[in-house]
Amino acid sequence: VLSGIITTAIGIGLTLLFTPRPKTPAPENGSIAVQQPTPYSIFGYGLARCAGAIMLKEESNGYLLYVAALARQAITGFAGLYLNDDLVNVPTVGTRLSGVVTAPTGVTDGRYGDSAISIDTRLGAATETSYSLITAINNTVWGTNHRGDGIASLAMRCSPVKATVFSKTYPYQAPQPSPIIQFAKVYDPRDGAQSYTNPATWVYSANAALALLHFECFSPFGSKRPYATAVLPVVSFWTQAANDCDDAVALKAGGTEPRYRLGGWTTTEQERRTT
Repeated sequence: VLSGIITTAIGIGLTLLFTPRPKTPAPENGSIAVQQPTPYSIFGYGLARCAGAIMLKEESNGYLLYVAALARQAITGFAGLYLNDDLVNVPTVGTRLSGVVTAPTGVTDGRYGDSAISIDTRLGAATETSYSLITAINNTVWGTNHRGDGIASLAMRCSPVKATVFSKTYPYQAPQPSPIIQFAKVYDPRDGAQSYTNPATWVYSANAALALLHFECFSPFGSKRPYATAVLPVVSFWTQAANDCDDAVALKAGGTEPRYRLGGWTTTEQERRTT
């Protein structure tokens, strides 16, 4: 009997050991290696959730300091922020997220309480500014010269809390931030106020045809086709395609939405023909 019990136990142990574990979904729509010497550039169109590439993650004086590069391009703004899988509340400054995190609406279990987590973001201007909420704690590992020019980014500072409330404030240990990003502004040939030679006149859009036009002609990561010769002679076809994308489709619950919208991101690791 004892021999049979031992044999059965060994069999169960081997089964558990070699059974593949299910993969846990990442908080962002995609994955980027956390540790890599030089991360690939990220770019995107429309509205999408992205955690970015971690530039700094270090404990200093009891604080967790975190900075992530979200996109190697100027973005339009932010539409929200997830910590792990919780859609938390963060104050806005214009189109940026900046301020102290509060718990998701309706959550009263102490999660992210005690004003413990602060967030700040950058849109990726040609000349950016450093993160004071990071440099105020440790300006050695991340100083005022760490601006991230031309890179949209996010900074997070997690403050130390009492041991009695730590598990409530940080229920998943170190939070994993992933913002909802409104990505690139694109050129719309249907808008007479815009000029394809002046990106300052472009506006944000999730129109799939306009995103493709931007990728083909204007994106530094795209095909870099000359707009004047590749698109302008046949711009009426692009206009029709953009109109088709914006065609209002009735919803069962009422109201309408555009027929085709694009929202997503990729990295320069991918070849252009597969992006």
